[in-house]
Amino acid sequence: MNTRCVEFAFRLTACAVLLCVAASCTDSMVEGEVFIRTRGGETIPLSLVRVDVRDFERTEEAIKRVRESTSGTPTESDFFRAFPPPIASVTTDASGRFRVRIPRNGAFAITAHDKRIIGDETEHYYWCVGFGSVLSPRSDRITLANQNIVGSGNYFESMLQ
Repeated sequence: MNTRCVEFAFRLTACAVLLCVAASCTDSMVEGEVFIRTRGGETIPLSLVRVDVRDFERTEEAIKRVRESTSGTPTESDFFRAFPPPIASVTTDASGRFRVRIPRNGAFAITAHDKRIIGDETEHYYWCVGFGSVLSPRSDRITLANQNIVGSGNYFESMLQ
């Protein structure tokens, strides 16, 4: 091999390594799970649920717009239709678990929706949880479950209370 080819290969490899390092510095991997706990105490993991990561401020603005423009009480689906596009999305596996890469800095809204048919009834589940905000500090795990489902009454867990 001539010297120019070796030098080019070295520079190309160095650039690839720098890009990988830069990506790992700007993004972080967050793991989570989506499940519900029944009245009988059974834990049901929810598979094939789309989990979206959205800009926190833009999501808060959408929530405010829906509350101001809707006569009566807005439904969960009213809010979800108004949300900004996700910056990242992932689908839960068979165990209700997920992994998503998000920017290392900033505040985000983690949103998800699912439904479950029980006999003749359909239960709908909605989540809109702050992540990396003042009220919800950042961690490397996110749990979407009964305690932070929309309608749980826990303002500090769900942005839609």
